[in-house]
Amino acid sequence: MKEIDLKFNFNKLKDYVLEVQTVYKNQMWTVGNPDHSLYTEQEILKINQEIEALCQEGHTLEGLKKIHGWVLYGPLINSTDISPPYNSIRPRDKLSLQYTQLSYGEGKNLISKIPGLKRALLAKFDPGAVLPLHSDNDNEAKIHIPITSNDCCEFILDDISYKLLPGKAYYVDTTIPHTVFNYGDTERTHLVIHFDKQYTEQVLEGI
Repeated sequence: MKEIDLKFNFNKLKDYVLEVQTVYKNQMWTVGNPDHSLYTEQEILKINQEIEALCQEGHTLEGLKKIHGWVLYGPLINSTDISPPYNSIRPRDKLSLQYTQLSYGEGKNLISKIPGLKRALLAKFDPGAVLPLHSDNDNEAKIHIPITSNDCCEFILDDISYKLLPGKAYYVDTTIPHTVFNYGDTERTHLVIHFDKQYTEQVLEGI
């Protein structure tokens, strides 16, 4: 975990995030409660299998229903696809990296300058949400930009507890075991940007 020098207008970013959360409520996904109108019956069966696997790894269904998100960029079928967190159910040959209709204004200005961009999303943890200890097995690193938080939100990485502050940007290597929780009374919302690890040095030097 390291704070990085990422240049952006935080006030504009906050306004953008609030607009996305308000105007595009129908584009929000919930990890433990997929909208059946968005998927085929066969896809719902696969999603339920993924949810069951997550619960076997230590998640609870109640906890998963407190984790939400909006995708801004990623491997999608088209710009209106609400793919994460279940993009593994999509046919690989139909996916391509692309911006969604939620990518505009300060949000797109920020993510478009990240080298090796792989995915970008807004992640919202309701009060009581917990992401159990895990590590990501991929060749990606992440940038976390807290938009809203509280004193009872913690990000524990390699047994070290961090409080990430709104308006700052942090480099995170999530291949290291980590857990996240929000035990506060207000939501925690982060802009989370995934990028190819080969660009880590460039990101750490500042953008």
